Formats: sequence, structure tokens, C-alpha cells
Amino acid sequence: MQTNTSNSTKSCFLRNIFKLSLLLPVFFQLFWGCKKDDGTLGLSVYDGEVLDAEIVTLNNFNVYPYQEDSVSTDERSKILLGSYYDPVFGSVKAEFAAQFLLNSFNVDFGNNPQADSVKLRLKCVGYYGTDTTTVQTFKIYKLTEPLVRDTVYYANTDISAMADLSSPLAEYSVAFNPNSGYLEIPLPVELGNDLLNDTAAYSDNETFTQAFKGLYVAAEDVNSGGSVYYFSPITEDGVVMTVYFHNDSLDSLNYNYYVTQKSAYFNLFYHDYTGTPVETYLQDSIAEEDYAYVQAAAGVKSIVDISPLLTFKDSGIVGINKAELILDVDTSQNNGLDPPERLLLEIIDDNETFDAPYDYFMNSQYFNGYYDVTSGQYKFVITQYAQELLKGLQTDTKLKIFPEATKTIARRVILKKDFKLKVVYTKF
Repeated sequence: MQTNTSNSTKSCFLRNIFKLSLLLPVFFQLFWGCKKDDGTLGLSVYDGEVLDAEIVTLNNFNVYPYQEDSVSTDERSKILLGSYYDPVFGSVKAEFAAQFLLNSFNVDFGNNPQADSVKLRLKCVGYYGTDTTTVQTFKIYKLTEPLVRDTVYYANTDISAMADLSSPLAEYSVAFNPNSGYLEIPLPVELGNDLLNDTAAYSDNETFTQAFKGLYVAAEDVNSGGSVYYFSPITEDGVVMTVYFHNDSLDSLNYNYYVTQKSAYFNLFYHDYTGTPVETYLQDSIAEEDYAYVQAAAGVKSIVDISPLLTFKDSGIVGINKAELILDVDTSQNNGLDPPERLLLEIIDDNETFDAPYDYFMNSQYFNGYYDVTSGQYKFVITQYAQELLKGLQTDTKLKIFPEATKTIARRVILKKDFKLKVVYTKF
């Protein structure tokens, strides 16, 4: 009995030691990972003196211009409107089409309702441009085709097939101050009377949106200055059309029609690069200039090919401790336009979904990509992606560079084409 108990105890002890041996590396990885800041995370386990880590910086990568054929822009967090001119990127213009919903059903506007005025009110939540004092002209058209909430709409949608562009419903010129809070565009009284008299359409939103299909709000190009304004359809009273009216009994009445998260709406973006450095950039299959260009709102993008990293395969078994892609911004050409707050990378492959380097999905903050004002750089940690390339688990070496929130901002950035890949590695 005593021998059996002793053997059982030894067996249990050995099993626990084995489990502990498996857990200790995880424990130390977590412990040191929590202790280190983002700049050294991943290097803590690999001591340079013990494992003979080496550091090399790769450059001279091929950089390619890139333009997407179509970008979906329906039901985003912001509606964009306005135009600005950039001597590097040319003319930028943003417009939108939107469906309006009722705030109540089976409405009774009283006896003989008459519209006094109609206003389209847009809540401004930001802007991007060089001069908000530039007078801009907006044209408003009635949609002739109803928008469908489940349909995908694109930045290059042919709006002429959805609206009668022969004559605008209204035209309004203004030097809009975004700090005023709301852009108010007056609409014709006749539109208000049409809406007040068609009470049969107020039984539900589906019936109403078939009767009144919505509005297309267009912006005229500006020759200099200007801004693209951001408006929020997802906040209360963010985008609302109001009919002010009276009837035979009461005065000072109003009724609101809203663009909400349940509405169908989308942005349209236009770029004219004629005569600009970007036009020259787009004409090269591989960029020959000293700069690479990245732009939001369905604008120009850039692709970098990091295939020189594959030369590490000739060095035997290599462990990548850290791989960091560094992009320098040419701040001398900002022209008063701030770079995007963050850039992202996407692997160029046949997958139609967003396929970022694995590091992004492991830890988005550690992956980085945020603009550092002090250094004037964007940095991306792509350690896992680099290791997968060397192992042959990943074969696509081209990465598309584009702004985060690219469909709801109008920012752009000029990058120095001397991209760098700093690699800390160990030979085993």
C-alpha cells in the first residue's frame, strides 16, 4: 500500500511539473508583455545578447499608385458635402443622396394647410479644407427613383439615373462657418405644399418614401480654398427637413422629416487631378517620383511591395522579433491640410473582404498606424505578417496603404517614397 501511494504521488507530481513547464512560457510572455511599452513589446522575450539578435533596415521597395474602381458609401456615420482645391491633389468634391422618414404616421395637418417655408438643416460635426470663408454653391434635386436600404451604393454611382438634373429644386450659395453648428439650406415653398397635401402617403414610411423619394444635394467645384463639411445623420436632429406652415385655425406649425440610421443614404465623391503631381503619379505603373500619395474619400492610394524581405529565406532559420514599416510624411507640402490621423494596411490578394496583416487583428493599437506629429511618421508593426511570409504561410507581399475611416473623411497625405522596414531578427 505504501509503495502504491508513493508511485501515485510521484505520478501526480510529475504531471503537475509538466503542466507548469507548459504554462511558464505563457506566464513570462504575458508578464513581460505587460511590463513593456508598445515600442519594445515583442522584444522582451528575445534578449539581444543571449539570442544574438540583429537589426537591419530594408528600403528601396517598389511603390505603385492605386485607384479603386468603386467604393461603397451607403449608410455611413457621416454625410459629406462641399468642395476644396488642393494644388497637389487637385479638386475634391463631396455630395450625397438621402431618403427622409416620417416622425409620425396618419398625420392631420388641419384644414387648408399652407407652407410658409421649408428648410433642410444639417448638423456639422467637422470639416476638412483650407478656407471655410470660401463661398460655396449647393444645388438640391428631387430623386426620381426611391432609395432602398438594403442596396449597396457607391461613391461613383451614376446619380443622373436617379435624379432629374435638368432643373434643380433649389440653389443656395453660402460661406458656411462650421462653428455655427448647422447648415440651413432653404427649399421652395412649393415642395412644402406638395408634402402637406399628400396626406395619403403618411400611413407608413414605405408608402411615404415611394411618394417622396428623397433629395440629392450637389456641390459646385471651387477654384481655390474651400472645405468639405461633415454632417451626422446618426445623431438626434442631425439631418432634418422641416416644413413650416399654417392652416385655417392655427399658425406657426411645423412638421419634420428625418434622415436616420433606418434611412437609405450615400455619399458621392469626385476627384479631378488634372495638371497636378498626383496625375503624373497615376500615369506610372511603378512610381518614379520621390513621393507616394494617399487620399480618403475614394481618392488615390499607394501600394508597397515588401518582397525584399524574402531574402531572409537564404539565411537559414530566422525568427522575426519585430518588423516595423516606417513611412515619412513630407510635411512641407501639407498646404494647411492635416494628414489622416491613422493609416491602415491591407494585403493585396483575391479576397474581397478587408484582409489586414495578422498583427492588426492580434492587437490594433500595437499594430499602430497613427500619425506621430513629432516625428512626422506613420509606423506599423507587422511582425507576424513578416514571419508568415518567411514561413511560406503568406505569399502576398503587396500592401495597400489607405486612411482609416476613408469613406467618411476627406483627408490626404504625401509620403516620402523612401519607405523603411526595420527588422529585428535572430538566426537559429
